[in-house]
Amino acid sequence: MRSPGKARVAEPTRVDVDQRGDTVIATIHGEIDLSNVETVGRILADTLDHGAFRHIVDLTYTTFLDSVGIHLLFSIAENLRTRRQELRIAIPEGSSVARVLRLTDVPAVIPMYPDVETALAAKQDELTF
Repeated sequence: MRSPGKARVAEPTRVDVDQRGDTVIATIHGEIDLSNVETVGRILADTLDHGAFRHIVDLTYTTFLDSVGIHLLFSIAENLRTRRQELRIAIPEGSSVARVLRLTDVPAVIPMYPDVETALAAKQDELTF
């Protein structure tokens, strides 16, 4: 028998888009999982395909990311790389999402930075995370 209490209800995931110079920034609020990865993937594909050289996916406000979300990031990075464009991830170092990304070796493929400003300021080949 379940104990009484509040059930966890996930907030809808939202993607905010900003452009600063030659960089497109997509900030993901909420969770990325099997239930919404296709929608988030479509939004990111549309957002990150506007001729900008550099793209930042800001996961600062991402509360959960599972294996399909990680696969999505790898896929986006590969697609951008074939067009000679760059993907960076902004994520606070102590967050649970950052720990998952490090455990799955994402920083070996996609540069990770502790915040958007650091990701913007980094030179092309710098890795700070």
